[in-house]
Amino acid sequence: MAKTNIAGHTGILKMGELPITCLTSSSYNLTANTIEKVNMCTQGKTVTTVQSVSKEVQIEGEFMTENSFEMLRTQMKLKTATNFTLSGRGSDITFSAIITALSDSFPAEGDATFSATLAIQPA
Repeated sequence: MAKTNIAGHTGILKMGELPITCLTSSSYNLTANTIEKVNMCTQGKTVTTVQSVSKEVQIEGEFMTENSFEMLRTQMKLKTATNFTLSGRGSDITFSAIITALSDSFPAEGDATFSATLAIQPA
């Protein structure tokens, strides 16, 4: 059977229904938040249990409009979750997230770029 790679060149981030960025890369992270305990019932052994799972999307890309960065910055300052759609990973991923990090780069030559971290909120 021939190996088929997943195309990574189709990434778009939408805020609500509005496409705002053309992605150059994205990563979708799941983190198990654990607690450890040691007591006599565990015979002195450490027992680790998963308390919750955090989800996070990290993205890098180019702005699609002149106000794309301002839209992201305004949303971050609101400190509230909004709906995003991430395409380019097979089927679209729609989620509610808070922007926890945002940076931009406006070089003398070339396109303006950005990076952001979106903390996905539990449904």
